Amino acid sequence: MSRKVLLLGDSHIIQVMSSFQKLNSPFQVFGTHLPLGKRWGTRFHTATPSLKFSNPDAQVKFNEIAKEAGLNARYVTDLNIPVVFSLSAVERLVYHWDWLAHSPFYREEKHFLSNQLFEQIIRDHFSHFFEFFEILTAHKVKCFNIIGPGPRQPDGDRGALFIKIKNLVTEIYRGYGVSIIDTTETTSYPNGALLPQFWSDMPNDQLHGNYEWGKVVAEAIQQKMIFD
Repeated sequence: MSRKVLLLGDSHIIQVMSSFQKLNSPFQVFGTHLPLGKRWGTRFHTATPSLKFSNPDAQVKFNEIAKEAGLNARYVTDLNIPVVFSLSAVERLVYHWDWLAHSPFYREEKHFLSNQLFEQIIRDHFSHFFEFFEILTAHKVKCFNIIGPGPRQPDGDRGALFIKIKNLVTEIYRGYGVSIIDTTETTSYPNGALLPQFWSDMPNDQLHGNYEWGKVVAEAIQQKMIFD
């Protein structure tokens, strides 16, 4: 009997699920995109041990996919199979307007941020993400988290900023026992910008990858699940 795996998260999970389902995989995959909200700076979950999604529609979709997978899981903390999340949001912060005037690297035309201040900003911005995974791992839920695709601009600081943020959040997630799915080395230039062959097929979409990006991520998940 194949092992069950649950895929949940933001809009990046759609391409990953599509690609995963076409793999010759030893895993039985269940998953859904959760409508968690557009403002990632706000909490998307409760802070109670019986972890629920704040958006009722997201909680309903979670309960539906758990039932489809044959799981007795009313809350996310009830899961007893591995769950792969797409909940890093690193790529979104790279485009945040605050970074247009500031940089964690010295630039004459920008205000410089020290590493200490930069780290505190990231820890504060992602605090509800870290809390979400801290609660899950405390309940012995086996968690994976996907790092989304890098920014599109090959020039400028955004790629380097992406790498700096993702390295910091990766260290924090791993401290909670979360396994990270990071395909940046495969899908990006050395400076962190996403290679054109992995760009979204949607016009003016600066955030998402295409099917090929999802395929690389799906293959990385499968390898991680087999050997982790």
